[in-house]
Amino acid sequence: MNKTLFRIGARIYIARRARSSAPRMKEQTLNTLKKFNDQIQNLTAEQLSVRSSPAGWSPGQIVFHAFLSTRAILRTCESLRKKESLPDLDPKAIGKTKEVSREELLRFSSEILQLANDFDYSNAKTKSVGHPILGRLDYSGWLTLNVIHLERHFKQLQRSLQNP
Repeated sequence: MNKTLFRIGARIYIARRARSSAPRMKEQTLNTLKKFNDQIQNLTAEQLSVRSSPAGWSPGQIVFHAFLSTRAILRTCESLRKKESLPDLDPKAIGKTKEVSREELLRFSSEILQLANDFDYSNAKTKSVGHPILGRLDYSGWLTLNVIHLERHFKQLQRSLQNP
């Protein structure tokens, strides 16, 4: 797909989803994070490390990436709320993950759930920060992107577990 068309379509989708209320946004974020946590609880270390293809991510890498991204997005939003100037997101930061132990994932899950639970989701008039693919996003745009991103990777996790 053409990069420009993708950007336009994604921005329209984000704008529509960004109309969610702050309580709804918090609920969606926490529910998806809890589904990740439940999945980790039910998997062995071996199941978390098996790749469905040599080029694909393991279930553990998918979960780590989702948590890492959520932490980064919530930190970005907190800085936007404080009206701090931030550099645009570095394109090299997109799609990063690594293999971590089941115990590390469980600790990270607890940390991310607490961060997401304590986070203030109420809409804030803020500056925006550029995303390398989607362009500039404001506070609600970043929170919406986070929910969409979590949902996408949870589906990816489910597929990877069905096809080990």
